[in-house]
Amino acid sequence: FDTIEGKTLFLEKSATLINMINYSIYRQQLIEGIANTIGQNIIQVEKAVEQNKTQNVQFSNTNQAESKQLSPEPMSQMISNKSNSSMKSLMSRMISCVLTYPSIVNDPETSSVIEERVRKLPKSEVLLELIRHAQVESDLSKEALLDPYKSNERVYLRLQELSILKPFLSEFEAKEEFGYSLTAAEKYYERKSTKASILSAKTHDEEKAVMQDIMKSKLKKVNQKKSS
Repeated sequence: FDTIEGKTLFLEKSATLINMINYSIYRQQLIEGIANTIGQNIIQVEKAVEQNKTQNVQFSNTNQAESKQLSPEPMSQMISNKSNSSMKSLMSRMISCVLTYPSIVNDPETSSVIEERVRKLPKSEVLLELIRHAQVESDLSKEALLDPYKSNERVYLRLQELSILKPFLSEFEAKEEFGYSLTAAEKYYERKSTKASILSAKTHDEEKAVMQDIMKSKLKKVNQKKSS
């Protein structure tokens, strides 16, 4: 928290989490703790929390109004479809990059890290298999990567579609694109997991424990960035 930008970002993220808390006493405890952590007074933190809440309400109302104009589909279903579509797009993009340039996941310094990160993503079996194949043989052709899937027509046809990288990228650009998509997928599931954990808390103590774990995790990430 040595910079204003760092403090502001942490406060924004924390405000979003605080607005998910139903217990007023614990909300106040969190606000006081955050104020102490970033060296701000409590009034400033409370103001940031309130602004975040207002922005979320306005954003939600705007989205609902636009959705009603565009489609009669229920809002909850639209949000779910959008999220699923976004994740499918990220996964498809990563697969396209690997099929076009297998070498982007075959760097000795990063290959094991990439495999570990992908393994933690739900429904990443096909991508993980492609990465492993590419790591076993660095000079595998696109056809060789697709060959094991011929027995599964649906998967094979889909992979054939994804084997054409659109828009076309250079190997360097594809590596950057893969990294961006992987990070975006991780953040999506992190947000989803965080929200599920908060909603699953049935008591004040459970909610407090969940929030403490979340805050510890965020502080750990901030400290890791500072030390890197």
